Amino acid sequence: MTDPETAEVSQDVEWMTPFPMDGVQPVFVADDDSPWHVIPHWAMVDGKALLVGLDIRSFVEDMPDDARDAWPSRRPVAGHLQELTQKVLRGIPLSAVRDESRKHLADKLGALAGGLPDSPLQRRAGQHATAMTASGKPRRRRPSASDDLLVRVAQLYAKAEAVGQGRAPARFVEQELRREGFDVSTRGGRDQVRKWIQRARERKLLPPVV
Repeated sequence: MTDPETAEVSQDVEWMTPFPMDGVQPVFVADDDSPWHVIPHWAMVDGKALLVGLDIRSFVEDMPDDARDAWPSRRPVAGHLQELTQKVLRGIPLSAVRDESRKHLADKLGALAGGLPDSPLQRRAGQHATAMTASGKPRRRRPSASDDLLVRVAQLYAKAEAVGQGRAPARFVEQELRREGFDVSTRGGRDQVRKWIQRARERKLLPPVV
């Protein structure tokens, strides 16, 4: 008789991370100056997209290109290795990690499906892109940032650097926008602000990163 607590459960599993087509692993960084990288692991389990694990590291692994069996080199994210504590774990924005990495994978799968001729691979990519969206529904998109908003983002970014907040300008910009009453997402707001900063650079409201 099989012990129900130790019996192997048969599941149809297809790993989505690293991304099967290019081997790239998405990484979430909560802050410009955060010493932590949060690495989400997604899988299609019985046809449903699930976030099945997270790696939380204060270091980055670099694998030598010409050394197949070599150990990867490791370097701190922010200059020094950090201790992983309960306080750090409580500060991980799980909802933002889930939403941002889900959107990243859905976009890549959608682009793959849209760029291929009709084939089993194309149809499967399309099915997975649909599964990666919430309940299979199209993702709700916020309206594009207005010119006035991007101008204000650029002004606050410059102010952040002027008052000594240059190491974490996105955090400063987010806090000031909230204080001034702008509509900043309650989930993943920091990432939203980073995108606005990038848009401001594209509009030449901010100098390019050098």
